[in-house]
Amino acid sequence: MAILVFLLFLFATPTTGKPENKLLPMFIQNSAEYTSLNLTLLSGSIPSWLDGDLIRVGSGLFEYGKRSVNNVCDGLSKVHMWSFSGGRATYTARMLKSESYNKTLKDRKFRGSMMIDSITPGLSLTERLSIVAGGVNANDNANIAIWSLDGVSPMVTSEAPLFSRVSRDNLDYRGKVECDTYGCGFLCQDDKPIFSATHYAGHPTRNSSFNYIYSVSPKKSKYTFLEHKQTCDGTLDVQKIAEVHVKKGENRALHQFGTTENYIVAPRFNWGSNLSSPFRLCDNLVYLFDKPFYVDVISIESGKVTTFSLAEAQRGVHIVNSFERLSDEGEVEVVLDAPVAANGADSKIGDHCMFDVLKLTYLRSPDRELYEMLQTEITLRRFVMNMATGTMTTEDFPGTPRDTLIDFPYINPLYQGHDYCYAYLQNWDLKESEMSLIKYDICRKQMHVWYESARSAAEPIFVPNPAATDEDDGVIIAPVLNTNSKTSELMIWDANDMSVKAVLQTPHVPLTLHGMWFANEEVFYIFLNI
Repeated sequence: MAILVFLLFLFATPTTGKPENKLLPMFIQNSAEYTSLNLTLLSGSIPSWLDGDLIRVGSGLFEYGKRSVNNVCDGLSKVHMWSFSGGRATYTARMLKSESYNKTLKDRKFRGSMMIDSITPGLSLTERLSIVAGGVNANDNANIAIWSLDGVSPMVTSEAPLFSRVSRDNLDYRGKVECDTYGCGFLCQDDKPIFSATHYAGHPTRNSSFNYIYSVSPKKSKYTFLEHKQTCDGTLDVQKIAEVHVKKGENRALHQFGTTENYIVAPRFNWGSNLSSPFRLCDNLVYLFDKPFYVDVISIESGKVTTFSLAEAQRGVHIVNSFERLSDEGEVEVVLDAPVAANGADSKIGDHCMFDVLKLTYLRSPDRELYEMLQTEITLRRFVMNMATGTMTTEDFPGTPRDTLIDFPYINPLYQGHDYCYAYLQNWDLKESEMSLIKYDICRKQMHVWYESARSAAEPIFVPNPAATDEDDGVIIAPVLNTNSKTSELMIWDANDMSVKAVLQTPHVPLTLHGMWFANEEVFYIFLNI
């Protein structure tokens, strides 16, 4: 199944004017490739301890051979790498040379495959038959997220149960891991694999990662949760953890889930799929505003599944973190934090496809049709599952903006699966065409915002200082669009106070969705809270 991304927190405050879309350069394609291009430092200085690579992925091509796609998430994948060492930085970029990319160049037109939105001209009969016959392995255009099973070797993922490997040295394509190797061998013979999570969930201590395969058969629908490890010889070791069976009509898009020391924590937000079309994802998506919200807490050791529910629907996609704690009564509680719609039971949420926020005709139009959509209030919400009582409660964190798209949360990765205090998020003001960053203090319930009217930042990536003793001792790194010069930059912020430490000139970077930091050497961290 194609990609689920960006996302569910659509839509902005209506406006009657026609403001300039200052973000337009983010949505212009660029397939140019670079190798170790030295970057110019425009201001500040790069921390001397910053030693490694920031790897991000997005789309590089939206049009080819008189054929075009109409959604950012349907573009052909491009991988970017900013490398740091000794206070200097270089930039490398490659189009992902997947089968989808190679077929596009060979046929001299954009390859037809399962799309989120429309493709123009539309799919031919031959392409439709090929999509149906190819199944989940047919679309290998992974362009949503970066992960690594060993902390060294990058892989590019989407919502299909497969991934592509790229070289850490120069981002060259290294082939794909298809469904059978991914874990489809654990499915029953009549199970049809449909999708998986774009985001792997790393375990806090096991040196392993988790994902799932959602499959359907004439009798059942289920999520098969798997543990992935990369062995020393580079092969994939896959173990089955559990199956979560769901009722007909209750299948949900599970884009990201969490882990704790003992549990997988899987929130089934209320975007469902009726699986009616293998050609256009937006034809499948249905917002289940009148259905309960579920969280499956799965024991990693035994595979036991405990399902918690809330009567009110929850609209979300990404999570901030999950961890375990003891209640005042000494009972084990599993905590999950996520940005969600303040009122998930609003039936109007389903009036538009969740991906319309990345519809290219909207993003490029001076009429800004996007603003005519439904305004959505976003809040950071904590879900607390009590393992002894089987009940789930919620708490909203105050102070976050309510009329902007707050998403792409990131934390200090060494606190993933542990109790924590700091979350970093992107704040997209659709009305003003601006992207700022938020640091939210979960413990003190306070927010700090970085904002510059002429600069818009993508997803913030946290890099810990190797000598740190505090959770927020490190830097935030993100590509930025300078809306005055209409050029791309890379910025580095102090993660403690969000002050800008460095700005670097970089070649034009179309919007990237997710990324990951790869340290050059294994380092040892000392933290007060772990």
